[in-house]
Amino acid sequence: MYALQVHYVPAEEDSATPKPTIGAKGPKREKKAGGRKLHQIVQDAVRKTGSSSTYATEYKGQVISLGDLELPSNPIRVEYTEPGRNRVETWAVTFDGPTSIRLDALMNYLGSMIDPAGDTNFPKFAPEIDALNVILGHTARTNPNAVTVGRSRFFKAAGDHVEHAKGVALETSLVSILRGYFQSVRPATGQLLLNVNVTAGVFRRSVNLAELFCRLGLNQMGRLGGMSEGESRAYQRDLRAVQKLLKRSRIQLEVLAATRGDTQYQDKVIRGLATAEDVSTANKNEWPLFQYKTFGFGGPNSTKFFLAEPGTGQPRVTGLKYNTHCLVADYYKAS
Repeated sequence: MYALQVHYVPAEEDSATPKPTIGAKGPKREKKAGGRKLHQIVQDAVRKTGSSSTYATEYKGQVISLGDLELPSNPIRVEYTEPGRNRVETWAVTFDGPTSIRLDALMNYLGSMIDPAGDTNFPKFAPEIDALNVILGHTARTNPNAVTVGRSRFFKAAGDHVEHAKGVALETSLVSILRGYFQSVRPATGQLLLNVNVTAGVFRRSVNLAELFCRLGLNQMGRLGGMSEGESRAYQRDLRAVQKLLKRSRIQLEVLAATRGDTQYQDKVIRGLATAEDVSTANKNEWPLFQYKTFGFGGPNSTKFFLAEPGTGQPRVTGLKYNTHCLVADYYKAS
């Protein structure tokens, strides 16, 4: 068994292990990888081992193999390119190990329930049980149509395993229910038990955000000034419901590639809708400006942000004034 450590390698560093950098406000936090990005980095690193040994992994922090992995270097450097971007990131994956898994000792213990080492601590053989959970969950994690939650919950994201939630409330109409299973390995007298329980999970439904706002009638920011008090409250209530659903959700962003002129896609995590409480700087003169402050939400034609002077080597947008507030719609039209 190998324990994995994944570190980001800044472009200016020669060593595989990044050094802490000091900024104006103290040490900068090390860049981390997670989710699909971490999955891809670990997968590429394991493939670079060139080993013929059978292995299993949860694509996070462990690799279980029948034999020693043939490591071309340790750490192994992986080049990662985020979809829709031309910038390449370098990550270093360190393989700590190997350490042996004592499956024979585990099976002997299950037969007698007596630990020959006299160890009275529990749980017994935790690394071995953990390794078996990784092995039995490996196949599901390699399925592109499966969704993995945590270490032991697996859901099918296609076919008749998907059910749409029924209801008129916005929170209900925008989610799907996926059927799946929960699995865990447990030691028992004389045997190992594989617990598999059918379960269901609630997930955000895939939807085009522009079409969603049109379908729900939430594209009316332009006429907000002419709404009655009741219409304004109802509109704000619906926006809060969508805000609650969208916050921290993963989205696919369509962008125009500058080099080839074609359309590419980037995976992002959305913070939510723009609100009057959004503050990105300590300088009050640079806070965003909302036309309807009491309403709480802003649209591209009613929200301004502080457009700072670009740094050295950064492109300038023609037709815009810098170091002042800029309307969101004007920025995107000009750029």
